[in-house]
Amino acid sequence: MNSNQKKLQQMIKDQTLTLTDQELFLSSAYQKYLSSMAKAATGRYRQGLQTLMEWDASDGAGLAYTDNYKIHINAGNHITQSFPSRMLRSESLVGMNGHETAHLLFTDFTTLGLYLRSMENGSFYPEEPSFDDQYQENCEEMLEAVHEKDKAVCLTLSECASHISNILEDIYIEARMCDAYPGIFKQGIELNCLRMNELMPSLQSQIDNGFSDFSIVANLLLQYCRAGTVNNLHGYTGPYLDYLEDCVPFVEESIYSDDVKDRLHASNHILGILWEYIKPMVEDTRDRLKSASEEDAKNLLSEILGDQIQGGAPLPSGKNGAMPKQAEAGKKAQSSSSPLQFSPQARQNIMSGVQDVVTEEGDRIQLAKTSTI
Repeated sequence: MNSNQKKLQQMIKDQTLTLTDQELFLSSAYQKYLSSMAKAATGRYRQGLQTLMEWDASDGAGLAYTDNYKIHINAGNHITQSFPSRMLRSESLVGMNGHETAHLLFTDFTTLGLYLRSMENGSFYPEEPSFDDQYQENCEEMLEAVHEKDKAVCLTLSECASHISNILEDIYIEARMCDAYPGIFKQGIELNCLRMNELMPSLQSQIDNGFSDFSIVANLLLQYCRAGTVNNLHGYTGPYLDYLEDCVPFVEESIYSDDVKDRLHASNHILGILWEYIKPMVEDTRDRLKSASEEDAKNLLSEILGDQIQGGAPLPSGKNGAMPKQAEAGKKAQSSSSPLQFSPQARQNIMSGVQDVVTEEGDRIQLAKTSTI
């Protein structure tokens, strides 16, 4: 750490500093501070990788994203600004920087792009799902609709697949990043995971607010992947938890695999399990296609799911929304570390440890009742 970075860290810790968060986090010094971290982790000094800070505190404002060349972080986002001290808010931004850097290091953009394009064009990659239980009939119905190249089905499944695969991919790349960089990147990533879980609407509130069935299960899936448990404040015992429990074996087999195809295989099976919840969305998409273009119908569905599924940062995207080209750093990083595995209990323990860090700063959001799967 050079003298300028040490001075910046002192400014972050200084509680008497008169600069606002917006002035400090949007300063060129802070952007260079985060950029140097991303460059050091990826080794991409010659490729112009930068972390650019923005400020948007409006409702629904995004968190962060990358196009594989620059990392964009919204310092005014509601997750970061929910922390009670500037030091924790800075660590939250470092965590978002670490999350996007992890995508550059560990996400296989090429394979993910092929997966989503194949789904939109009416085929499952790397292979079609199949079951030996009660879900096989639903799966066959879903496959038949896809084989017919039903545009409403393909568009809807592609959007749903994008959200499910993003959840699984986020858990994988964050685990890899925390293992490779167990310092400030790890602490920032885990702080954000804790806060995202605490701010996730309870299951009952999602039902009361009219969330789609698919979105509710996707949110439960995200909570389970992050923390090994779900927010069930009102003791709900209905079918949403049953569907989640049936998804869990595919999740646990895939989220720490270094082969992205394992997560895509899991995503396809989760779509099969949730087909009954996806079908109403297909009919909505079909109605929209009667009065809107294919692109408009797709964008509207993406916005609806994006508003309801509390998934954090989107997958990286390149020009015109396509997957970015695979970076050499990402290719090399795919097989550079030993396999990881964290049980649901281990994930709960991690979140418990991070809670202690936030508690020291005060004003931690109270935990809600949870359900163990």
